[in-house]
Amino acid sequence: MALSWFKISLAMAMILPPIATRGDDPLTPILNDICKEVECGKGTCQASLGYPFNFKCICDNGWKRTRLDNEETLEFLPCVIPNCSLDYSCMPAPAPLHQFHTINLSSTPATGFTAVEEHA
Repeated sequence: MALSWFKISLAMAMILPPIATRGDDPLTPILNDICKEVECGKGTCQASLGYPFNFKCICDNGWKRTRLDNEETLEFLPCVIPNCSLDYSCMPAPAPLHQFHTINLSSTPATGFTAVEEHA
């Protein structure tokens, strides 16, 4: 009985190493397809078995996943928050205010004085 276990162990030791070094991991095509389905917002997807959900989003400069300072455990979230301070440097300039020229007070016999706005 011990001899048969030895033969099986020897056969496994001779067969498994060549199979293990034969080529790519069988999950490689699946990992490559994960990034086709993931939307990382303003970032790029990187697939690996070592990441939670087997991928992580690498944010472009100026973008974050959350408002937290430490995002190491949340790398699977998309990069959708601009990384700017309260000086609003990331936002576009506001639209100019609508300006009225002058108010023309005209006298009408029936109603008295009426304010008429002249638009630019």
